[in-house]
Amino acid sequence: MTLRAFLPLLFLFCPTLPIHAAAPAPVIPAEHLTLIDEVSCGEPDEQHRFQDYPAGISQTETILGRPARTLPNDRGDVKYFAYRLGEGKGLQAGQAYLLEVDYPEDAPRTIFVLNRGCETQRGFHTGQTVGDALHGPYVFSNPESLALPLSDQWQTFRMAFHLHDRFPGIPQPKTTEYPRPMTPEDGFWVLIAQFAPRSAPQSAGAAVGSIRLYAVSDYEDCFAPIHYPPTDLPRRHLFSRDEMADMVVTSEKRQERGVDRDIDWFRYRAQTMKLLGFNTYTVDLLEFGHVQGWDPASYGGDDWYPSHWNKDRWQHIVAMATDYGFDLLPYYEYSGSRGKEGLGVEKRARPLTRDDAFTRIPWTENARADLTDPATFEDFRKVLAETVVKYRDEAHFAGIWLRPPLEPTADRLWRGDAAALRQRHPRRRARHPAGLDRRCGPARALLCLVVRATPRLYRPDSRLPARAGAG
Repeated sequence: MTLRAFLPLLFLFCPTLPIHAAAPAPVIPAEHLTLIDEVSCGEPDEQHRFQDYPAGISQTETILGRPARTLPNDRGDVKYFAYRLGEGKGLQAGQAYLLEVDYPEDAPRTIFVLNRGCETQRGFHTGQTVGDALHGPYVFSNPESLALPLSDQWQTFRMAFHLHDRFPGIPQPKTTEYPRPMTPEDGFWVLIAQFAPRSAPQSAGAAVGSIRLYAVSDYEDCFAPIHYPPTDLPRRHLFSRDEMADMVVTSEKRQERGVDRDIDWFRYRAQTMKLLGFNTYTVDLLEFGHVQGWDPASYGGDDWYPSHWNKDRWQHIVAMATDYGFDLLPYYEYSGSRGKEGLGVEKRARPLTRDDAFTRIPWTENARADLTDPATFEDFRKVLAETVVKYRDEAHFAGIWLRPPLEPTADRLWRGDAAALRQRHPRRRARHPAGLDRRCGPARALLCLVVRATPRLYRPDSRLPARAGAG
């Protein structure tokens, strides 16, 4: 079975590269923890439900004086072993829990922990491993091998989470390919997985001694305090982005979602961020150019941008995130509006050397916008009016995060007939609402134009550059 074929089992809704094992873990005082369940992975008489892949591939051995279950990394493809935790233990949807996984730091290892109870995967690595897959599908990998010291002791990986209303078994849903048949009374699966040997050649294989599940009481009392510098000094904005993580709440049908109320998923995320000391909340409002949870009705509705089934989601997120004290940083993969009367579907932008597409991935180019065209500026200004300006008196916006959905063209100037005309006639360039510095990359140019033409949009103390590309 190839890595690509195995993806339905390990498909990431929260794609996360492995972190070094010494990274800080959530600090939850012991008085807030109640042990619910524990698996002794290295004990031959362990009674929890168990499965490994390929069947029989995992073994038990003694490492650093403790029994452990291990996976080999010298043959075959991707592998995992899994235990079901919390079955018949009175688990509750929406309750905060802490998952702990004990592992030996005796050799270089790359390990993934897949928590089906919240449909989240996290990875970590020890020693001189490369972390990310050398040959991962779909996206560019980011392998890096450092001679990280090994403690030769047992360590503990921790994951704080909220249990969903329903969740999958071992196969992970990818769109509607698999159902979410399990509920809290069934318990949930925890998988310990690893890459194929060719993608993690330096890893000695996953090894785990025990897995524990705790219930967390008074969760908000555990939030990390943030000690800011004096107000006259800059502050960092710490945030995270989960590309396609919200697939768990994408469906309009409640039984297909992981949570009954989609805003609960975003609230769980906010609480975990508070536990870890984050101060800025980021949400995708245009994903691959498609509307995510806001209402485009003011500028033409579906004819301008096909709307999302939950048009009030962003409004509720703004209120929720503000209640938790977050700054907001909405994220946009903008390529022009996509309705039948939208700008992007006109595909005014085209390559210099061909007429059909910029890349060999046609589905990413269903809409294209010429970033030198004044109409593009106006189109995106309407997006900001609906998603930022409308709420500027209700929340604090740290800014916006703008990214072209098509990475290969992120630093390429898209050209249409109007762009070519402006290139030949400099005076026509000056008629652009905010001017255009040709040294500016297209995405930066558009952002500079929007910021300059909509002063004081994001925060009262914002300072705008004198011209695009000036700082």
